[in-house]
Amino acid sequence: MSVAVLLAVVLQAQPAPTPAPATDLDGGEPEYVTRPEWRLVPTSEDLARHYPRQTERAGGTATVDCVIDAWGRLQDCVVVAESPAGAGFGVATLQLTRKFRSAPTDQTGAPVEGRRVRIPMRWTFF
Repeated sequence: MSVAVLLAVVLQAQPAPTPAPATDLDGGEPEYVTRPEWRLVPTSEDLARHYPRQTERAGGTATVDCVIDAWGRLQDCVVVAESPAGAGFGVATLQLTRKFRSAPTDQTGAPVEGRRVRIPMRWTFF
């Protein structure tokens, strides 16, 4: 089986949609990192290993929303979108979140710890 995921989509985070799914500690809307600098991303082997088998040759998409910790790891991730719904792309994307590591600061030099990130993934089989 050959699986490809459009990494250009994976490597670009999305701005937070309105309304955000969670609140920060003071009850306000969380702050998002919109262009994280990824130090580690899933490999093609990781992608192939997690591709939903029940979809056979169909592709799909999923978006996860996560908190970045002090070491750049993604924590408390949840699926916020999946298409087609229930096809397994959301679960597969969640399983890959442990393969991501962010730089400790964003492009402006501000720390990313405690901020959220959204990761959209487009899964394609060929």
